Amino acid sequence: MLKMPWITFLFQGLPETIASTAFCFAIIKLPLIWNLILRIGVIYGISAFSIRLLPISYGVHTIILIFILVVLLVSFTKCKLSLAFMAALTNMITVAASEFLLGALLNFLNISFQELYKNQWLWTLLGLPQVLILLSLAFILNYFNKQKTVRKDSCD
Repeated sequence: MLKMPWITFLFQGLPETIASTAFCFAIIKLPLIWNLILRIGVIYGISAFSIRLLPISYGVHTIILIFILVVLLVSFTKCKLSLAFMAALTNMITVAASEFLLGALLNFLNISFQELYKNQWLWTLLGLPQVLILLSLAFILNYFNKQKTVRKDSCD
């Protein structure tokens, strides 16, 4: 069980799940439709917050969250199941990589994970680069997706 303080959920958890949803949209090559991204991201965030409260083994929550994200993507966007899985897995790999970078940053700053979990403001603040990474990737992918569409349309 990995409890997240409400402050962290509101200022880091929800933005992260919204950014993850935007990243998945870009991977699937959907336009960034923000009202839809916000709806999916909030549902995904509440799901993540709730699942973290369950007394399940570490890592199992990640698998459950991948499936929840897939179901949300397919339900709301009507994309193919295979694309939703690819997007959700790519998102989780990206989140894991950014968390690895966070661990390196904590090591560099000489901050232990115990200190991080005890200080909700520090936890929230150090989670924001992950949100920025996901959003940046979503915008970059979306830009290239649009460029491919423009080139394809001009060749017709």
